Amino acid sequence: SALWWREAIGESESAAQKAVELAPNDPSVYMAAAQVARRAGRPEEAVQHTTRAIELDPSLERAHFTRAEAYADLNNWEEAIEDYSTAIRLNGRYARAYAGRGKVRLSQGDEQAALADLDKALELRPRLADAWLAKAQAHQALGHNVKAAKAYREFIKLAPDAGLDHLVPKAEEELQDLDV
Repeated sequence: SALWWREAIGESESAAQKAVELAPNDPSVYMAAAQVARRAGRPEEAVQHTTRAIELDPSLERAHFTRAEAYADLNNWEEAIEDYSTAIRLNGRYARAYAGRGKVRLSQGDEQAALADLDKALELRPRLADAWLAKAQAHQALGHNVKAAKAYREFIKLAPDAGLDHLVPKAEEELQDLDV
């Protein structure tokens, strides 16, 4: 299984590189290359590709979002927040950008700002499982156990459809520890 995945990534990398060679002024080829790089665990390379896409078209909110995700992978929090914020300025309804910025703010210990972003993300996309998990963690950090429990329950309900079922046991453990 791991070999198959490495081969698929290798084929994707070859295709992405060929696309960049054939269309060096098309931001979409750099976006594709960035996605391949992130999946392959190379966020630095993803930053390079998305930066080139942004140079070609600064209005691509998806490029700012993808670069923010890569910066977050690298724990470059300030750069991540800046790019999430730019994506939000370009598209005020970009729920995943609000969720991403909220998760970064949570990792920085700014639970109140995180909750503001996560609430906006969930207003826009109520079934965004990872936003529910981050919201639960923010409320838990603030000692809001009832609100944390509600958010954990929502996450547990949505996680399987979001491909996040591997996080359910930890969420269930946290929920049980809240004792509400």
